[in-house]
Amino acid sequence: MVLNGSATSLRLKDGSLLALPAGLRVTDGQQVVYAIRPEQVNVVHEARDDALAAKVTAVENTGSDMQLFCDTGGGAFTSVFKQRLAVKEGDKIWLQPKLAGVHLFDAQSGQRIACREGN
Repeated sequence: MVLNGSATSLRLKDGSLLALPAGLRVTDGQQVVYAIRPEQVNVVHEARDDALAAKVTAVENTGSDMQLFCDTGGGAFTSVFKQRLAVKEGDKIWLQPKLAGVHLFDAQSGQRIACREGN
């Protein structure tokens, strides 16, 4: 976990940073578990500071949804989209989390980390 003034970001094992919602009760260096639902990400096709690099390992169209299976370098990630995306197996993409959908948990206790009052 890295705190940069009022902006909070999470440093992953591979060194990349992910933005976090404002107002979380975290301390610099705190070990956390980052959780987000598969439908709470956007796909972007260029490197961005607020997105995680990923390689598409499989694409599955399941009727009304499209599932992307990706390798992020730090582990596997599955995302779900209502719209069809122009991506195929082997593509490099960037997964941009929707901050409203991000949840953090303390790595030791497993307790959800809440926002400060007023945020």
